Amino acid sequence: MNQTRWWEAGLKTLVFFLVSQTVVFLVEWPLAGEFYFAYWYRWMEVALLTFPGGALVWFSRKENVLGDLILAVPLGLLGILGVSYILVMLQNPPFHLLTVLFCFLQAGFWLYALKTKPRDRWITLAFTVILAAAGCILIL
Repeated sequence: MNQTRWWEAGLKTLVFFLVSQTVVFLVEWPLAGEFYFAYWYRWMEVALLTFPGGALVWFSRKENVLGDLILAVPLGLLGILGVSYILVMLQNPPFHLLTVLFCFLQAGFWLYALKTKPRDRWITLAFTVILAAAGCILIL
């Protein structure tokens, strides 16, 4: 995400995941005794999604409304997960307490790590609350 161009960020993310997944399977091969090609193939398909993912993270670092909106989508998803786990936790406390804390702390961490200006943090937070509230209403 610290690259000068969006395609560099996406490409470096893609190469990292392609290499790391291949190395993981090459290490597992002798340990398991056979190579699970179908499993490796699925992970390579997922690794191809890291190119647009890396590009989106690069765009989310921009100090504009589009960057704020792009970052608000995953933060809103974390908010929806946090609320759904709160409901599960209330049925059988204290199960999922750490899951709830992890969801909201991770959302706060990424908000402060990727947005440096207070104005952008507030805009992203507003988008996040709107998306999370709408998602909770629709899903829950």
